[in-house]
This record gives sequence, structure tokens and C-alpha cells, in this order.
Amino acid sequence: MNFIPLHDAKIYNEKNESMATFEWLTMPHILITNLEKKIVVVEQQHDKIHLIDFGSGSSLLSVELFRRRKEMIQKVTNIDYNDAAMKIACSNLDESMLTYLNKGIIQFHQVNLAIEFSKTEYDVLFDNNHHQDDNNTILPVMILDKSTLDCFLATPNVERDGKNASHLAYLDAATMLFNVYHVFEKSNNNNNTTKNNYCKYICCSYHEPSFLKSILSILFHVESIETIPRSDDKSVSHVNINHTMVSSDPNFVYLYTCSFSNNNNNKSIEEIRKEIEYNVNYYYKHTCTYSSTINLDKVKKEWQNDYNNVNDDDYNKLKINVVYDLMIDENLKSMYSLKDFIDDWLANHNKNEKNADDKNDDRNENDIRFTYEEALDFIKSIE
Repeated sequence: MNFIPLHDAKIYNEKNESMATFEWLTMPHILITNLEKKIVVVEQQHDKIHLIDFGSGSSLLSVELFRRRKEMIQKVTNIDYNDAAMKIACSNLDESMLTYLNKGIIQFHQVNLAIEFSKTEYDVLFDNNHHQDDNNTILPVMILDKSTLDCFLATPNVERDGKNASHLAYLDAATMLFNVYHVFEKSNNNNNTTKNNYCKYICCSYHEPSFLKSILSILFHVESIETIPRSDDKSVSHVNINHTMVSSDPNFVYLYTCSFSNNNNNKSIEEIRKEIEYNVNYYYKHTCTYSSTINLDKVKKEWQNDYNNVNDDDYNKLKINVVYDLMIDENLKSMYSLKDFIDDWLANHNKNEKNADDKNDDRNENDIRFTYEEALDFIKSIE
């Protein structure tokens, strides 16, 4: 772990005057406005909070929140594995915020979120100088996550042992969530007067609730889910999140507010990892399947129109190339060709043949035909 001192930030600023903070998730002022509301709610239950940005990068989001709500925030801690990115953030602090950096009220620390926190990390986060109020009461923690969990979910861990590599999916994501949970637990254990429900984990994510809520619920109580627009475009209406969502809307990100749950304090990182893997697999097998995205009413009508135009004796059956054009999304076709579709049918057909002698990999595509029901069953079998 590495602390970025003030003089280094100034030197870095002199050498990198053109470097800018990178707010890639959504327009900062929109996100900040929504986060301010979260701070106000916590502050109503307690005098001040400790704001921690998990995976801050070069962003100044936490600093801007502090600027706007100094009366509610006692300490700001930015942690990230990328030392250079945090130096960019430091270099973009104005003089008024540099004063707080110099006093240690705003801090930047190089921390690997994908490694279980040790006493060193906890000592930094819970130093007595700025993590207690005037009555020596431990401050409630608000942890910000601007799609850091998204990145870990999309990047399975790879462990190398000599020439062999084993993939342990979602280990980094599990470790990060484990660390978030135990920061909450540490905050509570240091002083019994601090209630766990004061602590909040604010996860800003691209992932819709039907995917992410079950993952967050492994360790936390998900109090609320909100949609945050990614632009000021008033023509884009808000998303209704009261129903199960099966695909993310690119115009929005989701703001999950999570609190501590006492029922999960004994879960190991490996147990968390396995639960994440189960939830992700279930989502893609049952919730967000390719067939669930097909507009069946539209396909049925087009199927009948195509069949009527063919004048074929084979009742209500269409050739495989017509089925491909009709049922495979245009965006998917760039990655999944007609040949791939035919090859999948042949593999599926041969696997199901009882008599090996009946297998025919040279079958002409004109000979492969489907009814609507057969085509849908085939797609479900290969998706």
C-alpha cells in the first residue's frame, strides 16, 4: 500500500498539466446530485460520515462531494491499485482542496481491492485522527463504487503456476465485496454506539437489477435501486425498474444503495465467489437467454408471410437460411454466420441420432427445414 504525499501530487501536476480526471460512468454533475441525497439521509442519523471511494482512479467525485457537503463529511479516503491514476486526481485538486489534502482530511492510498485487506489497510481507513467525531464515536462509513464491481465481474481471475493457468471466475469480485462488508463490520466493532445501518455501500453499475441484485444480496441488504440518466437529454424517459429487467438500457446506469446484513458475517471469499458464479450462470441460462429477447409475435407473423410466399409442399416449414435471417438478430450476425448456424444444427442433429450410420454432415442446406416450433426449440438448445 502506498500513500500519495502532497509534494508528489504537486510535482506530478507540473509534469502533467494536460492530464484530466476521467469520469466515464455518467455525467459527474448528475451522479453527484443523486449521491448528495444519500449523504443527507445518513447525516440525518449521525453528525458526519467517512466517505471512501473504492476504485477511485483519477476521478474527483468524492472530493467534489466533500466540497459540496463539508458540513456532513469528516474524512474522504480514495483507494485504488493504480497509483498513476490517483496522482492525476491529486494534480487536479484546486488550492482550496489541497489544504484538506495537506491536513490529511482528503487522502489517496494505493490499495489492491482484489486482495483481502490486512491490518495495514484497516489501520489506514480507521485512523483515530479523522475517523472519530468529537465524542470519540466511530463515524459511519459510506463506500462509493463507480462500476469497480462491474470491472471485477467482467474480468475473471487467472492464477498461473508455472506453465499451467487455472481460471477462478469472480474471485476478484468476491474479494472486493468481502472487503466492503468487513469495512462495515470493522466500523461497527470499533464502537457499539455506531449502528451498522448507518453505513452504506453505494454501487453505481451498468448491470440491471435482474443481474446484480442477487449478487449484492449475497452479503448486503439492498435498500433501494434507482436509475440515473447518463446525459441531460430530456427526451429519454426514466426506466421502470419495478419489473424484472432482462437487458440494460444504455441511457441509464443503476444506483444500488446497500446496507449491512448480520446474517452473512461468516462467509469466506470462496463461498462468496461460488455464490456469484451460481447467480451469474443462472442469469444467463434462465433470465437473460437469447430466446427471451426474440419478439415472438413479430417472428410468427413474418414466418407465416415467408411461408405463404414460398408455396412449398412441406407444411409450414422454412429452409434454414430463411430461419437464420428471420430469427437471428442483425447485430449477432456479424459474429455468428449462417455457416455457424448450419454447423450447430448438424452437430445437434448428429448428437441426437440413434444410428450413427444415419449421420450426414454433408447434408445440403436446402434439405434442412424447420417448423416455427422446431426452430425455436433448436435456438433454445444452442443458446
